[in-house]
Amino acid sequence: MIWFLLWREFKLSIAEIVNIFPDKKVFFYDKQILILENLEKTEILEIAKNLWWIIKIFEVKKLESKEEFLENLFLEANNFESKFNYAINIFWNSKTKLSELLKKSKRIFKEKQKSARFANNDLNKNLSSAQIINNKLLTKWWDFNFIASEKQIFFWKTFWVQDIENYSKRDYEKQTDMQVWMLPPKLSQMMINIGKNNEMKDNIYDPFVGLWTILIEASLMWFKNVYWSDISDRMVETSISNLRKLKNTHSLDFYFEIVKQNAKFIHEENILIEKKADLIITEWYLWEVMTQNNISEKRIFEQRERLKELYERFFSWLQKLNFSWIIIICFPFWELPLSNSLPKGERTKIGRYIYFEEIYNILNKYTEIQKIFSDDLKLETKVWSLLYKREKQLVWREIFKLKIK
Repeated sequence: MIWFLLWREFKLSIAEIVNIFPDKKVFFYDKQILILENLEKTEILEIAKNLWWIIKIFEVKKLESKEEFLENLFLEANNFESKFNYAINIFWNSKTKLSELLKKSKRIFKEKQKSARFANNDLNKNLSSAQIINNKLLTKWWDFNFIASEKQIFFWKTFWVQDIENYSKRDYEKQTDMQVWMLPPKLSQMMINIGKNNEMKDNIYDPFVGLWTILIEASLMWFKNVYWSDISDRMVETSISNLRKLKNTHSLDFYFEIVKQNAKFIHEENILIEKKADLIITEWYLWEVMTQNNISEKRIFEQRERLKELYERFFSWLQKLNFSWIIIICFPFWELPLSNSLPKGERTKIGRYIYFEEIYNILNKYTEIQKIFSDDLKLETKVWSLLYKREKQLVWREIFKLKIK
């Protein structure tokens, strides 16, 4: 069995994995770990670089006790003639302390006169992906995982972790404009993964390109032909510059094409929809950035009214064009701090969510909302959508998988 360590938004992680491996059975999941049966390590390594909502992946074998875990650790160390570097991570079991395992392992190596060092700087914390990479625990040494429930104990090695440095470098080098919303690259990759299926060709379309995040991630992942449109000349110019830079920097071979247009009138330039687009992945304008000082229920309502008219036209034209492929799209929802709506003496830090209720009516009118999870997973979601929230932000994202009626 293959074990996946999930991101904090665990439903996004699970959605990504089950769509990429639709024929594999989910053996177990919780907010931290998902386990798939009948999946080979080689299958994962071929596409792991495209699973951006997964922290790390490891194999396991069943053990009888903590003592057997330590014995296995020593046997692995004996395969190295020189000094052995390693790390231990612990999951599930609150009775066994990580510091306890680390100290016991060190004591055993000393008793058996084996030169060894653990890479855990903090004896009470698992290693991050960056720490695993920087300590060469995948390429030269080993990163071990101790997983224990009340009835079972598992142990084995990590064979893949997320390349945080590469991800950050790509995002940092991108030309941006902080006056507009930027779709996080991780989220765009997850959206691509839950939209992709084996029937598709190599074509993806983003009708609200903004700062190109979706298309750049698509070109690095599954797609060879990327198409987009935007109403803004400035966005078009910036996106072209970013894509050209990416092609040259990474020596990538992909084709891209742009149509300058207003997505409200997508029917006026519909060649991309009719002949080329297999999949639409997009996020339109989330409207204004709101802060604790300026957010209000009145402002949220005004923005919902403006957005409603845009989306009504967009989906009605997709229906008239008979667009038949999957659409993955984000809509905004808001957190209104109660401190902004209560008398001064009654204010608290707890807020309430305001959803884009108008969009639900539009979606039901023009689309069929697709289930992201099968019923047997028993994962509750809001109207079959996924929610993405970032700390300290008040405008968040609700993600849908759609098909035009």
